[in-house]
Amino acid sequence: MSLPCDRLTVFDVDTGEKKWDVRRPGDGSAMSVNVTMTDGAVLVTWGQGSAAYDMTTGKRLWADTTPSACEAPGSRVARA
Repeated sequence: MSLPCDRLTVFDVDTGEKKWDVRRPGDGSAMSVNVTMTDGAVLVTWGQGSAAYDMTTGKRLWADTTPSACEAPGSRVARA
């Protein structure tokens, strides 16, 4: 079952075609979600975790859903 605000959907900006759609890992919905795109990856952060996806396929690259009392206001991504 999908809850409100628990999905990540990527569209082609030129055609409007939906490229892929995935359920965000973790429990519950997230009211504040940050999305950063770089180097072929999409990074999503929310109050209860973060996850990275391949921008072309939507395949999850990694996820961290460790509960935390902290909420990050944003994120930055760079290749090491």
